[in-house]
Amino acid sequence: MELLERLHILSNITDPGHQRAYRLSKPFVSSLRLALTGGGNHRSFGVLCDTPAKDRVGIKFLDNFARSQWEGILYFIVGSAGAGAAQNATISQSSKTLLEIGEFVTRGRTAEITQAGFEFLLQEVNAQVWSLLIVYLDNAEAVSDPKVLSVTRGAHNT
Repeated sequence: MELLERLHILSNITDPGHQRAYRLSKPFVSSLRLALTGGGNHRSFGVLCDTPAKDRVGIKFLDNFARSQWEGILYFIVGSAGAGAAQNATISQSSKTLLEIGEFVTRGRTAEITQAGFEFLLQEVNAQVWSLLIVYLDNAEAVSDPKVLSVTRGAHNT
């Protein structure tokens, strides 16, 4: 949450019941809406295609794809508690690295679940997604640069 506040995406507010709450910043909301709807002249997600696709990608396909990708991540974490079963999970190397940097698993010859990984599995899906997103935001440079990654791994091992 601190990272999102530093990036001016969220601001900490106090609601009338004196409970801690957050509000998305107006510029972030506006930019996100513009990006998701493909508006503006900057084309956040590229230029819209004006020719029909021969194989349309529908909501059901996207839902199934997202679910299978997420289940792969969860299977990797859960499988890391078994005898090498995590090695059979079909997730990308960068996802495995992200799970390691986030200390959800540790990897030597095989992956092993950590206490943080077990707690991660007990969270609701929305909380899991945010947890993984925050780990990614904190370590985006390390995940994309193998030289930084080796330094980051060394820091976690000490």
